[in-house]
Amino acid sequence: MTHDQILVAQAHLAKAEPRFIPLIERHGPCVLVGHRESRTVFETLLRSIFAQQISQAAAESIRKRFYALFPDHTYPPPELVANLTDEEFRATGVSRPKAGYMRDLAARVETLPRAEDLEHLTDDEIVDQLSQVRGIGRWTVEMLLLFKLGRPDVLPLDDIAMLEGARRLYGLEKRPTK
Repeated sequence: MTHDQILVAQAHLAKAEPRFIPLIERHGPCVLVGHRESRTVFETLLRSIFAQQISQAAAESIRKRFYALFPDHTYPPPELVANLTDEEFRATGVSRPKAGYMRDLAARVETLPRAEDLEHLTDDEIVDQLSQVRGIGRWTVEMLLLFKLGRPDVLPLDDIAMLEGARRLYGLEKRPTK
């Protein structure tokens, strides 16, 4: 998305919902940047698994401890992730279910599509394809759509931070539902 397109979208949001105006003024234009070059589909999904159902701070802390198991690598190699023991996962704070998801993801790395292969697919087609991996659901794929593929028109309705932001924006007592 070009800077001009972002400005047009920003103007549309401000007109459609005036409550966005102070947020736009405070935070500036959207700087959603995909990690097209720096992360593989495997690493993007792996990072999203860390973030499932916990705070961003907790996820980042666990991710750093986990990545420290692989000091000679930029990101954990799938073949080494697949061979970690339950104890090694737990020592970094990764839960048993998430360890299973990471192992399944690592085992399927050779069949994962490349980002270039996903570019021409719809969001729903990508969700259908990637959710074949255990532990990868709509929210996890939506994080890939936003942060790897740089698709700005994704609305992750299962994202707690987004729902909490909506609660604050609209002055609600409780988080809204989808």
